[in-house]
Amino acid sequence: MVCSQLLNFSCQTYSNPELPVSYFQLSVGVIQASDLPGMDMSGTSDPYVKVYLLPDKKKKFETKVHRKTLNPVFNETFTFKVRRLGLGDMFCSNVV
Repeated sequence: MVCSQLLNFSCQTYSNPELPVSYFQLSVGVIQASDLPGMDMSGTSDPYVKVYLLPDKKKKFETKVHRKTLNPVFNETFTFKVRRLGLGDMFCSNVV
């Protein structure tokens, strides 16, 4: 289920001297979700977030699963190494 309208996240790019000049780092922070629909019989959910860049989905990250809640607070950050020329074809995607 895609719930990006219910999820708070942030993206930040920065240079890293350890990477070649043609690359930079993209940091994606998953903050929290609110008022998610209940998916279990009890009316709650076990939400988590998958984060990856399109179109290739080569590197994926997942947050920890938060059991029996509709308002999880994640506060997790994930870092991608991205080619400078390829960023125009990519964007952040998330699934809860």
